[in-house]
Amino acid sequence: MRTQPHWDECLAEIAYVEANSIALQLKEYAKLNRYDCKGIKVLNKQQIFDKGGRSNAQIVWTEGPEDWAYTTEPTVISSVYTEAHDGQTLSFYNK
Repeated sequence: MRTQPHWDECLAEIAYVEANSIALQLKEYAKLNRYDCKGIKVLNKQQIFDKGGRSNAQIVWTEGPEDWAYTTEPTVISSVYTEAHDGQTLSFYNK
């Protein structure tokens, strides 16, 4: 069982920080292209783990362009790996 301090430490992981950075870029894209940017959600490790997932962070955007996660090529630093699981979810993993 993980403790709350463990989950709090996960908020400082590079994957979560990078996911938030990419989410900000997506929000700017959404504003410019008249999408609802409020639908862009960044999930932390605890939220993902509670749903059975294993990534360090995720961006979920269900109101965005179709298959945006497959076509988005974010600028990601070398210590983070990204993977699109479906067209609406981009997962981030620490390397």
